[in-house]
Amino acid sequence: MKNQNLGVIVARFQVPKLHEGHKYLLDFVTKKHFKTVVILGVPIREEADFKNPLPFEARRQMVLEEYPEVVVLPLKDNRSDTIWSIELDNLISQLLLPGQTAILYGGENSFTESYEGKFKTVKIPQITYISGTEIRNQIRKETDFNYSFRCGIIWKTTNSHPRVIPAVDIGIVNFENDQVLLARKYEEAQYRFVGGYAIPGLTYKQSAVKVLHKKVGNIDYFNLKLVGDFVIDDLGLKNSGNFITTSFFIVEYKSGLPDPGGNYYELKWFDIKEFELKNLIQEHHILFAQLASELATRKETGICGIK
Repeated sequence: MKNQNLGVIVARFQVPKLHEGHKYLLDFVTKKHFKTVVILGVPIREEADFKNPLPFEARRQMVLEEYPEVVVLPLKDNRSDTIWSIELDNLISQLLLPGQTAILYGGENSFTESYEGKFKTVKIPQITYISGTEIRNQIRKETDFNYSFRCGIIWKTTNSHPRVIPAVDIGIVNFENDQVLLARKYEEAQYRFVGGYAIPGLTYKQSAVKVLHKKVGNIDYFNLKLVGDFVIDDLGLKNSGNFITTSFFIVEYKSGLPDPGGNYYELKWFDIKEFELKNLIQEHHILFAQLASELATRKETGICGIK
């Protein structure tokens, strides 16, 4: 008799067709459980790269072609394992019937190492070792384009040159009380400098002005100054070969009520002297160090002791 609890597979399946290892996992769970859900990871930045060439919909259809009885859902990656685990649990809980629970399945080197949620996990021993990376490498070398459209997507992305993505970040400083205004996205626990992508057709300084207006609102400020350029190893681009290069500005706050816009959930003032770097995303630590150095130089004193 099949298990009445929900069987959940958490995976990525970034290949043009399911291989033997994928099918073994799917067969194991679908035969064991009355209902199976496949949750596919979606990168933070939904932009194709070598590790994540296929969008969710292409992978969903790939699974349903061979396993039409399963439910396939997306789950976005998160820099925090804790938050990601909570979001996974919430997604699964919406599917449960009264009195029902779920069992989560993965292969070796899978999500089970980072999952911190409430449901039981089971690691299925691999009977075969097939590298998705090597499959993508082989497709990259192909000159015969008679594969499915999914192969075409993988070929295109794996043969693309690494990209430099231009951006601007702004340290908004209230010099009267030595505070800096930082932003937070809804899905993140840590803060970041206000910023965004450079806007085509505008200079970096003009882009910074646009970003300020869009993401902070109609505050009054003056003396917008470029203080450095930095390469940012953004988490959303990790292992993709692509990098963000940001032009970092400092601006002096004058007046007005900050109003979070764009993809920001919160704007908050922090005392620069007391600020702890653990509250700032790792990628922006280098920007905070530059901010502290710039302010210390301006005031000829070490007011910005970073903890």
